[in-house]
This record gives sequence, structure tokens and C-alpha cells, in this order.
Amino acid sequence: MMGWSILNNIIAVMISYFYLPPKGEGLGELLPNTPVLVIFNALALILMASRLSDAVFDPWIAHRSDVSTHKLGRRIPFMRWFALPTLLFCVLVFLPPSDEPGTANTVWLSVMVVGYFLSATAYVIPFNALLPELAHDAKSRLRLSTLQSLGFVLGIIISSTVPALADALDNFGVEGRREQLQWAMWILAGIGGVCMLVPAFTINEQAYSESKPSHEPFWAALRAALRNRNFAVFIVADFAYYMAVAIIVSSLMFYVTVLLGLPDAMGPLAMGIMVLSSLFYYTFIGALVKKFGQKKLVILSFFVMTVVFTGIYFFGRFETDLGSSVAGAILKEPLSYSGASLLQLLALAIVFSLPLALLGILPNAIIANIATESAKETGEFREGMFFAVRYMFVKLGQTLGYALSAALLLMGKDFGDDEGVRLTGICGAVLCLLAGVVFFRFREKAK
Repeated sequence: MMGWSILNNIIAVMISYFYLPPKGEGLGELLPNTPVLVIFNALALILMASRLSDAVFDPWIAHRSDVSTHKLGRRIPFMRWFALPTLLFCVLVFLPPSDEPGTANTVWLSVMVVGYFLSATAYVIPFNALLPELAHDAKSRLRLSTLQSLGFVLGIIISSTVPALADALDNFGVEGRREQLQWAMWILAGIGGVCMLVPAFTINEQAYSESKPSHEPFWAALRAALRNRNFAVFIVADFAYYMAVAIIVSSLMFYVTVLLGLPDAMGPLAMGIMVLSSLFYYTFIGALVKKFGQKKLVILSFFVMTVVFTGIYFFGRFETDLGSSVAGAILKEPLSYSGASLLQLLALAIVFSLPLALLGILPNAIIANIATESAKETGEFREGMFFAVRYMFVKLGQTLGYALSAALLLMGKDFGDDEGVRLTGICGAVLCLLAGVVFFRFREKAK
């Protein structure tokens, strides 16, 4: 989980910053940034097309995994086949053929991003389907989901060190900011690829899995998953949530550099604080679920994120001597940037840590419970299909989120012209509020 998280977050956070950076960062644009179809640009269309093709691929790969009779199991063979292609395409995404925006880079990025997402899907869908198969009761499923989430946030921490590692490479003779970022991303992607190989070659699926191949035809399995009421409510809320997350993540480096006027290395600092703060909650989540149930905690997370994302609109508009004094005292050195901006970034990271912890753990546990209950009721083990349909809607949400983010950034993404960046926060807040309202319809079973 940590390995896939490293690769996925490198793509999610860095692709907009690398190909269409803000002015003044020492990075030239690598793609045309003129509007296409009025509100989109080339990057937005590439991300939309790649995620749509990936989303369509999800149920198919899930069904192939569900019905597999391979001697190593239903999931492990897919993980072995697609770990290295996922790494390769991640590296190639950030190796454009030209230093200038044009057709060559547009075609290259289109092919490599599609290749990355399809390979990652073929690994991740079977990987996630192992959760309900290796954990045989609700308590152990929550525990395993917690450990998966821990791996995911560790991947976030590692991937967020790209700017800092790029700075360090200056001491090793790597010249040029773009080249430094490339090498930093390639090094971290290599670590992620090795991590993805570990479960593929160390888990004995046949010894520990209690599932068996499904015999349902593809369309029957897909319809059965979508007709599950709780699952339908879950994926609608999940769709809105991931659309919001895609908007925020793809704009993250613009919040740090454009709205707050901070060095790009401050992004990893805030990310690290956010993730470490979320780890504090991990030890309590089991007790919180026992006391309040999963439904209330998920709704709470959506509403906290609504408040946090609304705050992004006001980033950088609270410049006070007090903020600089406090930040300077904490860091014990004079600041070359606004202390108030730094405090705003750190406050967002700390508040966001609670929903990050809850929504990092609970969704996979909820899907695993739904899949297990469905198998008991129908006798069909379609775990892969449930996770695939979930990720299909996740990717559709991400597709629209990336598209909306790119459209908003056309309205202003530079210093002094930042209204588009600010509006991404408002859009994220509205979507999280919608997700929270929808999830009220989820029916949580009593003990």
C-alpha cells in the first residue's frame, strides 16, 4: 500500500506543477495552456481521457480476477504481472521528449498517463480485494484496513519529499530545477515499485484466503453490485468526496506557492505534520467505531473537510505581525516569508488530520463488510467487483475533479491573479458537504 501510494501521489500532486508550473518557479511550461473547448486545457483533457479509460477498465479487470482459477490464487498473479509496468509508466510520465510545449509532449503524456493508470488498476483492484479474503471478521477487517491506511499515509509522507529531495540533489551535481524534480520523483518511484513487489511475492493467498472463484457472468456481477442499496449510497458519497480531493490535490502546490507565498519545500513540511497528526488518531479509531459506529464518523469527516476546504479561499489574506512573530519564535530564526501564511498552512494540516485518518481507514472496511455480507447472502464471492465499481466511481470523480480544477486555474493561477486557485477550495467544500448529506442515507447494521 505504501508503494502504490508513493507512485499515485507523485502523479497526483506533481503532474500539474511539473507540466504547467506557476510563473517565477524556474520551470517553463511543457504543455500548451490555451483554452480548449472554452474551459479546458490540454492537461485537463489528458487527465480526463486517461481516468475515463481507466474507470471503464476497472470492472473488467475485477471480473477477470474474481473468476481466476490460477494456482497462485485469484489476486497475486495480477499483482506480480503489473507492479513493474506501473513503476515504468510513472517514471516515463515525467520524461517528456521536448523542453517546449507542443504536440510531442501532449501525445507522450497522453500515452504514458493512460499506461500508468491501467497498470496501476490491474495491480490495485486485486490487491484491495484481498482485504475481505484475508481478514475473516469485522474486527480484523478494520485492523487490516487501518494498517493499509498507515501504509498509504507513509507513502504520502515519502512522496511529499520530492521538492526537498530535489533541493538536496543540487549538492550532487544535478543542475536545473526541472532535472532535480525529475530525479527526485524517479528515485522515490523506484522505492515505491520495490514496495509493491513485496506482497506480490510474500503473501501465500492459497493458504490464508477463504474465498473461491466466482462463476457469475460479468454483467450479472456488475448489476448485483450496483443493486446493493448501501453500496449505492456509499459510492455516490465517495464520488463527490474524491472529486473534491482531486480538485484540492491537483492544486496543492499552488496553495503553497501562489496563495501563501511560501517556498515549495513547505508543502512537504505541512504534509508531514498532517500525516503525523493523523497517526495520533489511529490508536483511537477502533474505540471510536465501537462507540459511535462507522456512519457517524464518516459524516463527521465530510463536514470537517467542508470547513477546511472553505478556509482555502482565504489563504494568504491574513498578514499580521503577530503571525510572523509566532512563526519566527517557533522556528527560532528570522523569516523570509509571511509567518501568518505559514501558520495558516500548518493549521489546515492539523485540522485536516482527523478526517484524513477516518477516511483513510473506514471506506475499505465498509466495502469489505458489504462484500462479505453479499457473499453470505448470495453465495457468490465478488469482492473484486465491489472494489472495482467503487474505484470506477472514484476515478470518474477524479476525472471531473481534475477537469474542474484545470478549468478554474484558467481563471487565475499566478501571483496577483489567483482567483481560480481560491475557487478550487470553495468547489471542494461544496462537494464534501454534498457527500456528508448523501451518507445520511447509509443504513448501518446494529451489532
